[in-house]
Amino acid sequence: MNQIKSQACFGRSNNKSISAIFVCMLMVNLLPALLPFYAGGPISNYGSYLQVLTNINLVVNGVNLILATLGLLVHFRGSKKVIRVPFLTTLLMVFFLNVAFMSGGYTSGRFLVFRILLTFIFLFSVLDYYRLPEWVGKYVKWTLFLWAVIPILLFWVYPPLRNVFGSSYDGSFGGFSAHKNAYGVLVGIAVILILPRLNLYWLLGLFVLLYGVLLSQSRATMLSIFAATTYYLAASKRQYFKKFFAVVLIVSVPQLITFVTEYGVREIFVDDARSAINQQYIELISGNVLLGSGGNATIVDYKGGDMRAHNFLLQSWADYGMFFVLAYLILLAVLWRRYSNISRALIIFMVIFGLFQPYMDPGGLGPVLMLCFLLITYYGPKRQLLPRSVGGVNDYE
Repeated sequence: MNQIKSQACFGRSNNKSISAIFVCMLMVNLLPALLPFYAGGPISNYGSYLQVLTNINLVVNGVNLILATLGLLVHFRGSKKVIRVPFLTTLLMVFFLNVAFMSGGYTSGRFLVFRILLTFIFLFSVLDYYRLPEWVGKYVKWTLFLWAVIPILLFWVYPPLRNVFGSSYDGSFGGFSAHKNAYGVLVGIAVILILPRLNLYWLLGLFVLLYGVLLSQSRATMLSIFAATTYYLAASKRQYFKKFFAVVLIVSVPQLITFVTEYGVREIFVDDARSAINQQYIELISGNVLLGSGGNATIVDYKGGDMRAHNFLLQSWADYGMFFVLAYLILLAVLWRRYSNISRALIIFMVIFGLFQPYMDPGGLGPVLMLCFLLITYYGPKRQLLPRSVGGVNDYE
């Protein structure tokens, strides 16, 4: 065999249309996250960050629905097969979503039903039958890496930019993003994508990324990266890899805590405001535990505006009830059982980050969550390891 391709592109058949649809869906969800939302940037001329982001998300959600529909039409023209367990779990989610909508009087967008149904079937029940382009993983990894590292370099090389990239509401580092957590979530994804092919050069790049996370002081990112990386290293078949990082983690944790608590502008372990938000959502959920409000559940923030939960479980429960949340967790468990270690690391990162920030709500199914799901699918099912003669142990497993 002259060439053995990356494991991520192994599949049962080639289909250029399916590959093109997947790539388009990936780009549609990746590019909006990379836009220069920093204070004073070109996007700020079109309105507030939240206003512009809401408009972009509406367009992205519509395009995702169209692409998923096209992907299913292409697939079912040539095959009637679907992977049954994720397919049935998706149907279960959509059933309870409809029940919540009917109970709450369709207070949320009706297109959400079709978006979840068609998108999840396409991603988790159809795509595994096809090969996906080998270059996609490298492109996403390099794109996220450069997007995260360039503002770090500019931050130190050109001091006047420190007021631009350090313009989060509490003064912490946000890179090209408007907020440190919007920066941190993409850096976390980049860190995980680096791990399978980690060498000396990427190790240096990894330390630069982690330095950016420290500048941002995003606690959710730190905790999520730590958990996902720890799992991946524990599951790795490279013993020297485990031993090296075990030493690094043990030595670095005290320094990280000291850096954040003494050098940073905020405490790392105390957040009374977040506890208060969660408590209000728990009280909101208690009003309708089983079926939720039917969507758009919010509380009033200190400015008198609407605030959504910074926790995907609480938000989904308040919106669509306990049964929908359980069905979603079952789907994640199904993906965990079927997919490789790199996909599992992404799931861990996605879940833990979503417990502290509002980016991973399945009811919203926004671009960041879609990007995670697309990458989880891309690195997908377990397969045979590649021999060392073609690039070393393939540690996607």
